[in-house]
Amino acid sequence: MLPRREHGWPASLSNAPAHPLLFQPLKVGPLELRNRVICGAHFTMFTEPNPVWGEPGFYGRRYGRYLADRARGGVAAVIAGKTAVAPNTAYKMPNNANGWDEACIPHYEELTSQVHEHGALAFLRLTHSGAMMLGNWSKQVAVGPSPSPDYFETPREMDDGDIRAAIDAHVTCAVNAKKGGFDGIEIQSAHGYLLHQFLSPKFNYRTDEYGGSIENRMRFGMQIVDAAREAVGDTVAVGIRLTGDDEQSQGLSGLTAGDCAEVAAAYEQSGLVDFLNVSVGIGGVGIMRTNYAPHLFGVYAAHKVREAVRDTPVFTVHRILMPDEAEGIIERGEADGITLVRALIADPEWVNKAREGRDDEIRRCPAEVEACIASHPAVAACAVVGTADAKWGEIVVAHVVTRDGVDVTPDELDRHCRERLAAYKRPRQFEFVERL
Repeated sequence: MLPRREHGWPASLSNAPAHPLLFQPLKVGPLELRNRVICGAHFTMFTEPNPVWGEPGFYGRRYGRYLADRARGGVAAVIAGKTAVAPNTAYKMPNNANGWDEACIPHYEELTSQVHEHGALAFLRLTHSGAMMLGNWSKQVAVGPSPSPDYFETPREMDDGDIRAAIDAHVTCAVNAKKGGFDGIEIQSAHGYLLHQFLSPKFNYRTDEYGGSIENRMRFGMQIVDAAREAVGDTVAVGIRLTGDDEQSQGLSGLTAGDCAEVAAAYEQSGLVDFLNVSVGIGGVGIMRTNYAPHLFGVYAAHKVREAVRDTPVFTVHRILMPDEAEGIIERGEADGITLVRALIADPEWVNKAREGRDDEIRRCPAEVEACIASHPAVAACAVVGTADAKWGEIVVAHVVTRDGVDVTPDELDRHCRERLAAYKRPRQFEFVERL
């Protein structure tokens, strides 16, 4: 199913995209992506407080505006998330998204309608944190496949009732996503979250049907995907996020790229998944890496999965900064599509610029990995979006939004950015506005 360059647009056509393989459509289950680039799920803290639950809150209009910018910028699909599937699955950070309460549905509709307005598809990532949950924040007991801690406290080993509840929670959230207008769902089985914990012998040393062999360790995830697929039917795409290599195999009993390729092949043989989104790493080993990391550092794992499956589309991620890098991945047959996150934070117009051959105008992600929004709320009180001048190739106007009670001067903003961004140039003008 891998595309070949000769099937792309003829070079003689003036409207041919600059990177033809990147802009071929791709069939994903019942859907067709307009190109090979999707915006991956990532943590933004853009939820709106829930009057009943407080936090986790709901995704809605604000997050929808953020994702709509990427849809307007040309991506084929956005993956919203992660969203917690139940109260005892909320992640260790505040301001998570609540996916289990039916009250989330109208908020989802506000989000998906904005994305659809720009011709992109909307997916939702469903996540159970398991042992990654911080119980003293959520006031819930952390659970996991075995009493093996991930980041924080030792979780309680899940019994049959807990496993059934987790499956049902994913079903509830999948149905809510469909009712809220999402075109697809992505089930999180990577990066140390619960399904990954079951897969990994580092966290799972059960002796029942959910432990031991790799077939047993993937059983829980397979049951979740099976139940979610049955619940949403064949009009909604169902995919899974896999860690293609958790990079903890050196003496730590982790999953290798070969293990994960075997898991991917089993998912394809089940006929339950429409796409595989392949990452590398786990919470303790860098998922997001700095500018010292090599470009495309996760592609090898996706390639291993690509070789193990026949027809299921495979997406890859990690330090893919420029369109020629993305085009090369597809041309070499290492993956069928590209997942971008930080590149689209830096430049929501990345895809449009790539299609028009304006690669040199793309604002590159500096890969500082500061997690500014989550880690530095005072800094996060100031959001900036630049308006570029095509002639001069610089930011003419910086539109700045500040929270109530936050007073930031242009000089303070300039100094902050100059200290942190190597390629920063001061805009000609700052405009302070109420909202972006």
